[in-house]
Amino acid sequence: MINVAKLLNIFQKNVDKLGYDFFLQPDIEKIEDLEELKGDVVFFVDKSGNLSKLRNDYTKSVINHLKRNNISRAKFWYSGFVYRYSVSNGLFSQYQLGLEKIPFGNVKDGVEIIRTILESYIETFSSKLLLEIGDSRVIEEAVKDFPEQKRKEVLKIVDTKNTAELEVFGELNDLEVEKLLQIIYSSFEKRKIGEINQLNIPYEVKRDVEELLSLLPEYTNVEIEIDFSIARTVEEYHGLTFTIYDLSTSKLVAAGGKYRLYDDLYGIGGTIFLEDKAWLI
Repeated sequence: MINVAKLLNIFQKNVDKLGYDFFLQPDIEKIEDLEELKGDVVFFVDKSGNLSKLRNDYTKSVINHLKRNNISRAKFWYSGFVYRYSVSNGLFSQYQLGLEKIPFGNVKDGVEIIRTILESYIETFSSKLLLEIGDSRVIEEAVKDFPEQKRKEVLKIVDTKNTAELEVFGELNDLEVEKLLQIIYSSFEKRKIGEINQLNIPYEVKRDVEELLSLLPEYTNVEIEIDFSIARTVEEYHGLTFTIYDLSTSKLVAAGGKYRLYDDLYGIGGTIFLEDKAWLI
């Protein structure tokens, strides 16, 4: 528990300096849209017949709160558990620590989110980290002509980076997946920052990524690579994405990116996932 307390204290000091407010909401949330019942959501009916769920994603909770109260500007940070269900593990929980900024203004907002997470984690664990920078617009461009239902299925395959399965899926469904295959191959072969000019990606993506990288400080214990194969289908990001791995454990410890709330309103956020390492004394 010492590590959790230390991280929480450092993280809170960092977000306080940046003007973030604490987002506090019960673990049990009222279901407002039946679409929320998909996937790993744990839901139940109370004695009054109301349909509710255990919180399964903090970003979605923040978005629902903003929509419900017609709020278009906020800077929130959060700390607590999310609850999910899987066939293999049953009901399980995960402690999350993160922040959300709405609306998304420019690349500097992405830098603020990434720096806050990186520096809070590094100061707590002194770990060597891998930061992967991507942008969902690269994937979106490659699948824009696919039927919507097929698009969702193919993105799930892209997330696994299984090129053989992707080729078979393309042949069976008469889909041109060559661009997607090239994106995946590049994620293995061209990950260095200097290799971004060798990639066939939209100009605005290249511009935004290069600006973000130029604004990030140099950390002696953080390796930075590019990976545009990150589809992030569950989070439904629209633009910048990032993932952070602890190289001492090879585990994903944080992730985030830019997302759409509705119409032309976008937000950006990031979450630290605390598992085994955090609970060690």
